[in-house]
Amino acid sequence: MPNSTDQDPNLQDPARLNQLRQSVEQSVGNIKVKALHALTQGQAPRAGEEGAGGAPSHYPVQWIQELHSQVDLLAQTAQLSTGAFACKEGCTSCCHARVEVTPPEVFAIANYLAAEQEDRRPVFISRLVSRSAAPAPESHWSTRPACALLVDNRCSVYPVRPAACRKGHSYDAQACKADQAELPLHYGFVLGAEVWMAGVAQGYEAAGFQSPILELCDALLKVLQNPQMQSDWLEGRSVF
Repeated sequence: MPNSTDQDPNLQDPARLNQLRQSVEQSVGNIKVKALHALTQGQAPRAGEEGAGGAPSHYPVQWIQELHSQVDLLAQTAQLSTGAFACKEGCTSCCHARVEVTPPEVFAIANYLAAEQEDRRPVFISRLVSRSAAPAPESHWSTRPACALLVDNRCSVYPVRPAACRKGHSYDAQACKADQAELPLHYGFVLGAEVWMAGVAQGYEAAGFQSPILELCDALLKVLQNPQMQSDWLEGRSVF
């Protein structure tokens, strides 16, 4: 089982480190090309072009599911080789950490909240406003307020949760609850997920879609309060 304290002796070798860096950069570049092709040559018009009915195509928002599927696949592969993660439904330790997302992930969550039988956007606007008014958190993640999307110790948007949440894991849930500085993680999975996240973000940028790194709750509040942001983003405008 990988552990945060394990050290690969090969990584002490400058040549090996350089080889790893080049491999990571190549993988990020390959994923960028894949994302760019999907967003410009597949079902999606280029940023600024119109889809059916004169409105911008929503495909660039929908395509973020490919990133999520790939991160989930990496997680499954990691667990097949080293054993199941300790993370289970109701385990919320990492739901206090800062969550970084990109625009299509925020829009996907907003659309998910709006598409339910009862539009839950007003409820979550209130939750997000209250959270933003809370005192500034301490430096440690565990002292931060819980994610506003956490309801009854369950993620209320689990099917469309961001890649950063899908990447979070531990082999020891008690270590998370105890705020241990080092957690037993699968670092191959972490690296693979981050490579996919970086490549996809670069692909969106190359396709003409603004793709900054955003804090989930802050960005979601802006989008829920101003739904026009999604259409503007789909047209290639800078909205964040």
